[in-house]
Amino acid sequence: MIKDTHMSHSGGCFCGQIRYEITGKPLNVTVCHCPGCKKSSGAGALPWVTVKTAEFRLTRGTLAEVRSDQFPQASCDGCGGTRTFCTKCGTPISFLGDGGRAEREIDVTLGSLDDPAVFTPREDVFGENKLEWIKPVKP
Repeated sequence: MIKDTHMSHSGGCFCGQIRYEITGKPLNVTVCHCPGCKKSSGAGALPWVTVKTAEFRLTRGTLAEVRSDQFPQASCDGCGGTRTFCTKCGTPISFLGDGGRAEREIDVTLGSLDDPAVFTPREDVFGENKLEWIKPVKP
């Protein structure tokens, strides 16, 4: 659930080296269960808020980027894209998909927001990879 229609929220990494701001209305809020999201976050699933790329602004620091071709098509990485993270503490920050998608939208890790509780995921993606002990998102 999105609690406000207009937003300006800040976030950053664990160590504080990276800070960012997102503005506007989110396009989607999801929990991804793909192998790439699990591996890159070290967690059983990774929640995202998707916003227009123009509405994401880095306010401090420089993000490192990594691409991976080791995951199958049933993964965010298999669809093509770049993950960003803090070089100092490793906090995952965003995912930019290929094929023109990065020009339109960016996925930002919900847990890197200063107030992640402002969003409630609306759906599971790559649910066929969901770990048995994780409950499904209920719309």
